[in-house]
Amino acid sequence: MRMKPKWGPATRAVVLTERSRPGGMPVSPPLIRTTTFAHENSSVFAERFQGRHPAFYQRLGNPTVVEAEARLCAMEEAGDCILFGSGMAAITATLLAMLRPGERILMQESIYGQTATLAQARLVFVETPCNAWLQVVDISAIAEIAKCAGAQLIVDSTFASPCLQQPLKLGESFVVHSGTKYLAGHSDVMCGAVLGSRELLAPIREMRMNTGGLLDPSAAWLLLRGIRTLPIRILRQSATAMEIARFLSGTPRVRAVHYPYLSGHPMFDVASRQMAAGGGVVSFELDGGIEIGRTFVEALRLIPIATSLGGVESLVEVPADLDYSADGSGGTTALRDARRCLVRLSVGLEDAADLIDDLKQALEHV
Repeated sequence: MRMKPKWGPATRAVVLTERSRPGGMPVSPPLIRTTTFAHENSSVFAERFQGRHPAFYQRLGNPTVVEAEARLCAMEEAGDCILFGSGMAAITATLLAMLRPGERILMQESIYGQTATLAQARLVFVETPCNAWLQVVDISAIAEIAKCAGAQLIVDSTFASPCLQQPLKLGESFVVHSGTKYLAGHSDVMCGAVLGSRELLAPIREMRMNTGGLLDPSAAWLLLRGIRTLPIRILRQSATAMEIARFLSGTPRVRAVHYPYLSGHPMFDVASRQMAAGGGVVSFELDGGIEIGRTFVEALRLIPIATSLGGVESLVEVPADLDYSADGSGGTTALRDARRCLVRLSVGLEDAADLIDDLKQALEHV
């Protein structure tokens, strides 16, 4: 019997079905490592291939991967889920499967750099909250516009996770995640996911089979481990991020703070309506250019300089140091502004007081 709709997100993260397994079955999902599977006879062999059965060949699927896909379906309340080896693999396969030559894609201006580089409309692609300014998009409003235009809407919900935001309920066609971030949550596995109805995901699943972007079973097993603690992690990280955002908002050295759940955020009303909390990332601006930002992050003692987000440890970066622009010009004008420097902080599970103390002492250096 499948997951009951009345179950809350924390229960869905841990329990996929009611107790129906026979005694002696493992409590933790098993890791099944094999590239191929044996079959009873030739007709079953052919039938499983034609049906793209996950117990046929690893490029078509794997039981551990299928278990992780089912768990994410429960979290997003989606009809289907397809896991990939990275977030960009998930986005790439989705775009390749949905777009035909000559068709256009409409994307918001502020979006993950490599996504924008890939898609230079039949599709509307938004990211909310977005990297790295944490702007928020009204999903319901954009979904209605896309519907009127006959376009499919894709929402990258990586920064929110299924615990804080469920875009499929707000009217769009697909939701994508970089599972490397909050879903896995331990900075030790790379994966990506696309979710939606089984019908809409069918060509994407075929694209995954043809291009070979399947998630490795070991990575799927680690993803399953992460999903089971996702609800408590993301709520703790969001609470700490809120404390840090409030602290930074009252600090003279900080020019501006970008956090969706701050009342001064321009999209606060939308964020509070479509998100259960503000998430675990805080971006803030320091007066001065990139060198000021580098001085600040290098003065931190507890928080390391590293890219990515969503892990149990806090990480900090100066986004202007990461050049995803297609022409190599050094990123957007906003990130290279000599008057200000944006810093992105991914909040982990450390004590909020310790993180704030580290931020305080580092701010003394700028």
